[in-house]
Amino acid sequence: MAKNQFVLELEIERGQSKEAISTILGVEPNWKSKNWCFAVVRDYDNDDCIEEIIEYEHFDDIPSFVDQFIDLLDGKFEQLAEVGIKKSDIIFWQYYAYDGQCNLEFTPRQLKKLGDNEIRLCISCWDVSAQEEESQE
Repeated sequence: MAKNQFVLELEIERGQSKEAISTILGVEPNWKSKNWCFAVVRDYDNDDCIEEIIEYEHFDDIPSFVDQFIDLLDGKFEQLAEVGIKKSDIIFWQYYAYDGQCNLEFTPRQLKKLGDNEIRLCISCWDVSAQEEESQE
């Protein structure tokens, strides 16, 4: 079982409006949290969720959650600042449940996009086979 969950999280203070953020970004939060969160889930074991396989000439050309989330934010940082969201409040999370081995790869271009926009990248990985073994004991 391999499941990747990518979450764009905007840390909000009491009184800041999730609705205002949704209006600015053009998407509704879909991840239950006290903060404003939008998640994209890719379940590689469920045929219904596997994206179409496309051959790319260069690894840099493969669309990524970094690109998708930066596109959501692009040109909207000033509007977000007007409702109290600073760049330091923006986090990209990757949650990865894997079986046996975990490999993550980011291109220099993707990391540069994050750095240029002062966005934190947080990654949490866990081995589901270890959890299954513990539950069987």
